[in-house]
Amino acid sequence: MQVFVSRPSNEFSLFKQRRMIKHNFTLQKNTRDVSSLKNHQLVETMGYLKPDELFISDLEYLGMYKLPIITDDGYILTMPDYVEAAIKIGLSDIDVLVLVDATSNDLLRLINFESRPWYRSSKTILYKSIKVLQNHLWNTEDGKQWRQAIKGENINEVVGYLVGYSASTVSLVKSIGDADYALLDRIDDPEGNMTLTMAQQVIKGNAAINAMADNFEQVNITNLPFSDDDDDVDSLGTDANDTPEGSGENNEAGDMTSDPPSDATDSTKNSLKNRKPRKVKSTCDIPLTGLIIGLGRYGDFTLDLKTGRPAILHNDRFAGHVSIVPSDSNNEDEALHFVVQSIDLKWSFQVIATRITNIVKEEEVSGKQA
Repeated sequence: MQVFVSRPSNEFSLFKQRRMIKHNFTLQKNTRDVSSLKNHQLVETMGYLKPDELFISDLEYLGMYKLPIITDDGYILTMPDYVEAAIKIGLSDIDVLVLVDATSNDLLRLINFESRPWYRSSKTILYKSIKVLQNHLWNTEDGKQWRQAIKGENINEVVGYLVGYSASTVSLVKSIGDADYALLDRIDDPEGNMTLTMAQQVIKGNAAINAMADNFEQVNITNLPFSDDDDDVDSLGTDANDTPEGSGENNEAGDMTSDPPSDATDSTKNSLKNRKPRKVKSTCDIPLTGLIIGLGRYGDFTLDLKTGRPAILHNDRFAGHVSIVPSDSNNEDEALHFVVQSIDLKWSFQVIATRITNIVKEEEVSGKQA
């Protein structure tokens, strides 16, 4: 077993003395069963770029010439994509560097140091890393000591220094991720056209929508027949406690506290047993899964549900998020009603799906009579 001890040069040693930071960990070269290795929780939380086919094939061609850093109990700290590719190639053992006597600061600094190139490639990884670093620097004792050695007046400047972005960009990425994480996925999509600036505009538009009252909030849109629940209520009969004043043999003086006659009680019980049961409304939870509307010179509007948050595309370009409000009285045997609305764009679509079975039968009868 070979032991590597990190010894900085005089220049770096002077730099570290100014900042009063040093580490005491060591790195020991070892060979481990690749199937026994697993990503450290920090690596999973911050994320990493998955190896693509070219990465895997070239690594198989070039060979395993790098040494990932792991903890003594087998948790991967650096190069998780490299280890994942090794598994897919079919290797059983790989050489690694085992980290010994490291603090929580050391772990996070190693991970962040190795992950920085990924921040340029993925805003989702950048966002998750910002959140992890922010929590560590402000809420742990080791993190607070690390923070004191970093220039910056506020949290965004300090974290920006570590991830290689300006404080304003860090603030923007945090605001987008906190408001709508799916927008960061769209920014990462190489075939999409979403940018940080566009995502910021979407967030502002959503805030304006949420600040306005739902203009369909008090509207019950339905073409179903009028409910006969009121008729059911009238058929309940007279309750024993509703006996008119002064009626009955034992109530000649109008005493409302006296008990009703036993025969009247029996009659009421029979009435309750024989009454018509209340009608239970037929409900369904059928969702609206697609909608395409062409409006000539106004273009085509398409409902997009790919991100998990309903949005409208206008001529295949993002036009804004929408809310889909189903009618409370939806009945798949009668009619389904949905309201697709976008307050910021000042329009809405009402989607009504009605069964035509009865209409078809009526047309058949009319045809035979003719």
